[in-house]
Amino acid sequence: AVAGAGALLCACALLAALTARPLAPPPGAWWLVAIDVGQGDALAIAGRDGWWLVDAGPRTPRWDAGEGAVLPFLRWAGARDLRALVVTHDDGDHAGGAPAVRRGARVHATFASAPRPGVEGPSRRFGARTLGRGDTLLVAPGARVLWPPRPGEPGEALARRGDNAASLVLEVGEGRSRALLMADADSLVEAAVVVERGAAVLKAGHHGSGSSSGAAFVSRALPARVLVSAGRRNAYGHPHPLALERLGSHGAVVDRTDRSGTRWDVLDERGARLLDWRGGLGPGGGLRFRLGVPPGPRP
Repeated sequence: AVAGAGALLCACALLAALTARPLAPPPGAWWLVAIDVGQGDALAIAGRDGWWLVDAGPRTPRWDAGEGAVLPFLRWAGARDLRALVVTHDDGDHAGGAPAVRRGARVHATFASAPRPGVEGPSRRFGARTLGRGDTLLVAPGARVLWPPRPGEPGEALARRGDNAASLVLEVGEGRSRALLMADADSLVEAAVVVERGAAVLKAGHHGSGSSSGAAFVSRALPARVLVSAGRRNAYGHPHPLALERLGSHGAVVDRTDRSGTRWDVLDERGARLLDWRGGLGPGGGLRFRLGVPPGPRP
């Protein structure tokens, strides 16, 4: 099945190269791609209506993940148009690459969480529309905002503790194809978020830190697969061994960008499974394809 998925991806890449159209998932499915941006988050999502992006990785004096990882991936996939860019919060390892993405791709809409008082968040810097609990995103089927609450709603004080606590928590997909995208939410936010049991994929909060992916939350979400986006040999020790133990305690398969590079999941009514993409994008430089037949050059 894995080899077949790899052949499908190569065939899709060849077809897209010939037609100059973006890669697209088969009917009834959607893709969740955790791009390897080092110590940060960048999730590319493709559905029946096109591609969109949740976070854009870090920017440091030496490297911009937007330029060095996110845009190369999007160009290879033919995704010159993004239905939306969602900036979950203003931490540099999530929002740092956003300016480069906004310069290098046609972004139709930008969304962010509401700024905290006295803080110039992405909603102000990028002119983004703010999102809060209960909002839906029309860019993908079943895309909903689970956190943070709107001003005056229960939980507002918790969300005001800092950028991580105000992170946008999203649920994408429906039924057995649901994914929970936890941004940098910690265990206190996890306890306040209402989730449906049996997620196909959980993007672990805060890069698998010890303060996230609490046992009670993992038991409620009960994911089949887990994505951890972290940098190789990062200074924070992410993912934390105890967090990994909790994430895998119910038999979930845990995938890590720090070990395996970019992770590409296909989600449909059967759940989630890994596409045979074993490539990496990161500070080490460039696209690294390890498929049986490397994709042809993109137009």
